Amino acid sequence: MIVNPIRSPLRPPLRIPLERAGKLGFFGNGTRFNFATATVSSLVAQGMTNTVSTANPPGMVVAADGTLQYGAHNLLLNSATLGTQSVTVVSGLQYTVAGYGTGSVTLSGGATGTLSPGGASTQGSLTFTASTTSVTFTVSGSITSAQLNRGARVLDYVATTAAPIYAPRLSYWGGVQRIRTEPGRTNDVLWSRDYTNAAWGKGGGLTVTANNTASLNGTVDACLLTGVAATNTYLNQQITVTASTNRSVSWFVKGGTSTLSRCAVMISTLASDIASAQITWSGGVPSIGTLAGTWLVNPVAESWGSGWYRIKGSYATGANVAVQVVYHPCYNNDATTGYLDHIQDELGIRASFPIITGAAAVTRDTDLTRPPASFVTDGPQTVRVKFVPEQAANGGAQYLIGRTSLGAPVFLNGTGNAGVYDGVTQTATAVATADGATQTVASRWGSSAQGISLNGGTLATGVFDNTMGSGTTSALGSDGTAAGPFMGDILSVESVASLASDSQMLQLSAGTLS
Repeated sequence: MIVNPIRSPLRPPLRIPLERAGKLGFFGNGTRFNFATATVSSLVAQGMTNTVSTANPPGMVVAADGTLQYGAHNLLLNSATLGTQSVTVVSGLQYTVAGYGTGSVTLSGGATGTLSPGGASTQGSLTFTASTTSVTFTVSGSITSAQLNRGARVLDYVATTAAPIYAPRLSYWGGVQRIRTEPGRTNDVLWSRDYTNAAWGKGGGLTVTANNTASLNGTVDACLLTGVAATNTYLNQQITVTASTNRSVSWFVKGGTSTLSRCAVMISTLASDIASAQITWSGGVPSIGTLAGTWLVNPVAESWGSGWYRIKGSYATGANVAVQVVYHPCYNNDATTGYLDHIQDELGIRASFPIITGAAAVTRDTDLTRPPASFVTDGPQTVRVKFVPEQAANGGAQYLIGRTSLGAPVFLNGTGNAGVYDGVTQTATAVATADGATQTVASRWGSSAQGISLNGGTLATGVFDNTMGSGTTSALGSDGTAAGPFMGDILSVESVASLASDSQMLQLSAGTLS
C-alpha cells in the first residue's frame, strides 16, 4: 500500500489548452494541459471543474494583475438566462453580481440594490456586503450570462445549469499561470481582515483606521495601524485550538513608518510566547529578526507584491486549548504606523492561501480538480507532470494524478519521493522532490510493468497488475475523493496511450523530449 496515505483572472481569451493529434513530440497524439495558457472557459468547456462543496468558499488565487482574488466560480443557477432565485451567502463578506441584458435584478433579504446592465452587449455589475445568510435575486426582463461570485470584482464567467460551478484555481505565481491545489483548511481567526471589529483587542490604545490603503485585492480596504508614543500597542484575538496539534499562522503586512514589528502566538493570558518573531523594516521590506518560543517551521517573509508580505510559520499548541494571535505593528513602543490586510491561523504544518472570514471561522474544502473522465486508463499510458510542491515530505501520500480506489499514476510518498501505484505495487524514485522548486516527473504503466523518473534521474521500475486502481474517476491534486491532497502548484499535465521507452522516460522527466 502507499506509504502513510492521508485520508481525510482576469485574463483575455486564449487558445484552448487541450492539444491533440498534429502536435510534434512524444505527446503529439495524446492530451496536453498547459495551464500557462489555459483559460477558465476552455477548461470548463472540456469538463475540468473543481468539484468542492459550494457551501464553502472557493480557494483564492493570484490574478494576472498580481492581486489576490477568489478562483473563478458562479453561485447562480441557469446563468445563461437568469431566473429569480435565492442564494446562500456568508454574512459580512463581499459579493459581486454581474450580467448582460435590458432587464434588471433586484436584491433583497441579505442585501439591497438593483443591477441594471442597460443592454444585451453591456455588462453591469453590483458589489454588496451580505448582512444575513441568504440573498434573493428577483429578475425582471432579460438578464443573460449572469454571475455571482465572492469578492469585489467580476471574475471570469463560468456558465452554470442546475448547480453552481467552481472552476480549477488558475493562479499566477512568479509570472507563470498554474493550477493551485490545497488540502481543506479552516481559518479560525474571526474577521480576518476587519480589525475595527470588537473581536480584535487593541492593546495600549492602538488606533485602527479602516479602508486606508490598497489591499492584496487591489481595493482600498486594508487597515492602517497607528501606535502610541512610549506605549506597547498591539492587536490580538483569542482562538480555540486543540491541544497537541500543529498549526500554521500568517500575517499579511505592509510597512509604514515603523521600523520594528512583532508577530506572535501567545498563551491565552498573553503572559508568554508560544512562538514569536520580531520583524525589522527597511525601505518597506521586512526581515525576520529575533525569534522566541518554539517554531516548528521558522517564519519567513514572503513577497505578495505591491509592498505586501506574508509572515508565515508553524507552531505546536502543546497543552493549550486557546491561544492569542498577536501583532505589534510598532514594537519600538512609538507613534509609528504599519498596515495589515489578513491574519490566518489554521490546523496544518504549512500555511495555505488566504481564507477570508467574517463573524465565524470559514472552511475551504480540499481542491478536487477533475480532468475529463477518460484521462487515466488501465494502460498502456505515459504521463508527465510539471509541478511545484509546497511540502513534498509531509508524512503522507500526495496525489498529483489520482484515480479512485487506490489508483495513483503519479504521487509523492510520505518522504517526498515520486511514485506510481496501481493499488498493489508501489514504485518510487530514489531521490525526493524539493520544496518550492519546479519538478518534472514522467510515469508509465502497461504490459505488466510500471516505471517512474524524476527530473531526468534514474528510472525506477516495478510490476503492474494491469489495472490502475479499481475506480474510474480521475483527479489532479487528489485521489479523486479528496484523500491524499497535494499542496502546491501544477503547471502542466500530458498523457498519451503508449509506453515510453527507458531512454524516453529519462528525456521526458528531464524536459529534453517534448
